[in-house]
Amino acid sequence: MNELNLPATTSEINAAADLMVTLFEERMTADYSRETLKRMLCDHLQRGLVEMLTAIRWADEGDDVAHEALMDVWAETVNLHQRPALVLEAYVVKIAKLGPVTRKRGHLWRDNWTRNLGIATMVFVLAQQFGINRTRNRAQRRQGEPSASGVVAVALGRRHINVAESTVANISTKLNAAVDAEVMARCLGVPK
Repeated sequence: MNELNLPATTSEINAAADLMVTLFEERMTADYSRETLKRMLCDHLQRGLVEMLTAIRWADEGDDVAHEALMDVWAETVNLHQRPALVLEAYVVKIAKLGPVTRKRGHLWRDNWTRNLGIATMVFVLAQQFGINRTRNRAQRRQGEPSASGVVAVALGRRHINVAESTVANISTKLNAAVDAEVMARCLGVPK
């Protein structure tokens, strides 16, 4: 692709979208979202960025990711021959008596969390790199003008990840720009 990427051909834009889908595809699953959130919560608990009592409340309310993070923090602390926080010990004893937290039924917001962040990032990057609109209106659609949302939806469809253009557009416009930038940096492995 040329230095300025303008004017870009449709094939150049599609190739860039396909490459991005390849990079993000494994990160677009519910399992990946769940594991990412669990790792982040463990890290935040260990660094004191999330109060232990808050995570315990989430787990008590049925959040299985919070439960697993608490159990991982407890296990790591014990494995290091350190004494866990008293509230964490009390939580583990309670779980031993009552049984583990089970996942709530139905669709949870976190199931599509990393998928949506990946979609928003791809739309943002395509729009910036090729100077195309993130979304398009009905008139632009009729005239066949490309939008980053449309290109991403088609690229996802080629990988059998069926997300409508309107859904891609909604995802990309709803996410906060600061979150987009933070997540894009993390997903691409850019150090802080």
